[in-house]
Amino acid sequence: MAWRSVFLLIVVAIVSQAVNSSAYTGDGTYYNVGMGACGRVNSDSELVAAVSTTVYGRYANPNNAAICGQCALVQHGHRKRVKVTIVDKCMGCKSDDIDLSPTAFAQLADHALGRIPVSWRIVPC
Repeated sequence: MAWRSVFLLIVVAIVSQAVNSSAYTGDGTYYNVGMGACGRVNSDSELVAAVSTTVYGRYANPNNAAICGQCALVQHGHRKRVKVTIVDKCMGCKSDDIDLSPTAFAQLADHALGRIPVSWRIVPC
């Protein structure tokens, strides 16, 4: 009986790790930051982001979304990366897109590009 409990704990740990390390591939854009769906006011100078409604999820109170306050490592190309805190949801984003603050986007590419291919994943803050 005890081995079943240990087995279940191992399975839960593996599944939890797989969910938390899921990689997304989509477009990276930038937006004017302000009051976010997570209930905090942020500014364009902060390293923050908004994720799609698919990733954000549906909550009666969006301030309670599990993704709020988590960090994401966003990569463009092979060498350019930025770590951001998720503070908002992006209503116009496709499921794997991420909308970055102007400061975060600038660490990956010139604002003139507006939209860039990125990969990103949730990481420890």
